[in-house]
Amino acid sequence: MAMNESLQHGSASAWCGHYRSLGHSVAVDGQLADGGHPLPKRNTVVLAANVEDGKQTVDGEELSVDQSLILAGGWSRFQVHLAMKVAVICAFIGVDSLLAVFLAPALGMQWGLSLVEQQLISSTWFAFGILGFVLSGSVADTYGRRTALVIFALLHRIGDLLTFAAPSFQLLLVARGIAAVGGVGTFNVCYPLLVEYSPPKRRAKAKLLLGVAWNAGVAYLVVVAFAVRTLSWRYLGLAVAPGIVATMWLLSCMPESPRFLLVQGRNAEARAALEAVAIANGATLPVASLAPHPTSKCSEGTGHSIWSWPLWGLFASRQRAITVGVLFVNFACSAAYYGLTFAPPGWLGGRSVYWNQFSATLLEVPVLLLAASLVDKLGRRWCLASLLGISALASLSAMVGTSSSLRSAAALLGRCSGQAALSLKWIISAENFPTSARGVGMALSGIVGSLGSTLGPLVFATMPAPFSFFVVLCMAAAVSTLKLPETARRDLS
Repeated sequence: MAMNESLQHGSASAWCGHYRSLGHSVAVDGQLADGGHPLPKRNTVVLAANVEDGKQTVDGEELSVDQSLILAGGWSRFQVHLAMKVAVICAFIGVDSLLAVFLAPALGMQWGLSLVEQQLISSTWFAFGILGFVLSGSVADTYGRRTALVIFALLHRIGDLLTFAAPSFQLLLVARGIAAVGGVGTFNVCYPLLVEYSPPKRRAKAKLLLGVAWNAGVAYLVVVAFAVRTLSWRYLGLAVAPGIVATMWLLSCMPESPRFLLVQGRNAEARAALEAVAIANGATLPVASLAPHPTSKCSEGTGHSIWSWPLWGLFASRQRAITVGVLFVNFACSAAYYGLTFAPPGWLGGRSVYWNQFSATLLEVPVLLLAASLVDKLGRRWCLASLLGISALASLSAMVGTSSSLRSAAALLGRCSGQAALSLKWIISAENFPTSARGVGMALSGIVGSLGSTLGPLVFATMPAPFSFFVVLCMAAAVSTLKLPETARRDLS
């Protein structure tokens, strides 16, 4: 009793120890060892939405993971603690993603790098980031979200340390490549882990919280870069140093996703993970077995090789149209946002790079907060389609605008709506891919999105009317979004 009371009142060390021991205190079929109660009948599953609407469970019902999370306290202490960890890590991934904006010109002045060599610093991040998406998705779906997070978070921080210790340009590129694989790989796993511990009503808000954290990281980078602009480039390491400490905090007592465990047939461990959530939240789960997780027919009999069925499962007959739609939306959101972000100089008022980045980052936050309040009320599809429509309107205004002030305002509007759309696209991606292939699906979305972010800025150099391209692209993506299934408040498949 004393141990349970300490756990319910937030003892982190006691909770961590209990989480590890729960895996050995739960029977194979999901029944608590100290319960002594017969298992309920195994033929009825209650949807999470029923519990959220106030309906009670009854004997003889199996519990889905979403229903178990709601009964385990919903969004409470466990989820808040996990979200804080993931948000801090995402903030420092945001720092690394835009580090080249300030690192490249500093090295250009102090090492005498050419413009091509400076551009290679940012190109290396995006190129190796694609590899991070590929590897992290496969590792997460094969060996677990926690395993992938530990591997890629450590790789990220090793790359950062090597970056600011690099004695030459060639070794610096290698270090940035390592940091990119680790940083992008970590980013690809963070949200799926958080969403798989979140009840349906909170999944969208959790992702938008990470979007705000990302912007906070970018704002922090701008402040540090401005403060050390007259010093050695190595002082930019002050922007990433706190992230190394944050990583150690994140990795301490990191749980495994109960959905992944259930898909792998590790029912006792899945039940243990959910029981740990209930204890941390001061709740008690009813004695019931977990409903078997639905599996795709294309996954049967193919094993668990790192390159096996999850990728092909995304293109099974019933999933194919959804996957293609999600990938197109990812491409369009990234191309439109980064196309406007890296538009020719002067679109944000013609001020310094520090002011441009800082002001745009701050203005994006209110739009993210507004989207967070509307995403469950309007639904994922209508909210994202509306944001894409606003982006199209912004591009149209920039195309027909005759004054620099109007084009500047249009570019800011497009960037604000685009940032919120970037966050929502990850929500739609995660909720439309099955758990058995969610890691690979998120990785594929990231790869396609990276292609969009790479090609978007090139539109200005290859097309006579670049903004007209973004108008058509955003409107087509809005239509594609409306054709996807609505996933708000639905159990994850």
